[in-house]
Amino acid sequence: FFFFSLFFFFSSRRRHTRYISVTGVQTCALPILGTLAKIIDWDKRDDGLLEIIVEGEQRFRLLNKRQRPNQLAEGDVQLLDDDDCEELPVEYQLLSDLLRQIAEKFELSYQKEHEEYNNAVWVGYRLSEVLPLESEERQELLEIDDVMNRLQHIQDAIEDVTAEEETP
Repeated sequence: FFFFSLFFFFSSRRRHTRYISVTGVQTCALPILGTLAKIIDWDKRDDGLLEIIVEGEQRFRLLNKRQRPNQLAEGDVQLLDDDDCEELPVEYQLLSDLLRQIAEKFELSYQKEHEEYNNAVWVGYRLSEVLPLESEERQELLEIDDVMNRLQHIQDAIEDVTAEEETP
């Protein structure tokens, strides 16, 4: 995950291109793919920190990036089409079951409102979010365009961890 101190989203007149400005991050750290986020709630916590709840909206591809002398990172992006809903194949049903267990155990907020445990796209994205992965691994999963390829990578990673735990 990449945390930014400030995020601006400006529409441009060009079709499918947006201008994004970010502070608090080096341009080399910006991922090639990202997701526009809509702030749906915010609150000032007792410790003085601002808690912001966002909902991912649309994926984008970073076309170019630059950094101003004041450390403001800027870039032009192309909005990507939403993934079509795709039926979860039987061979990945265990991934859906795992996600359901994680959602129930940790009381994830989308569980009741937006659950789509039979949607391969939704299951792949949600597992990419919640599994204990390094940031780079998570970003790689989220950048995979083919949903079945993403699910296979997730399944392989889980099998690798399981095999490591079983080895004495």
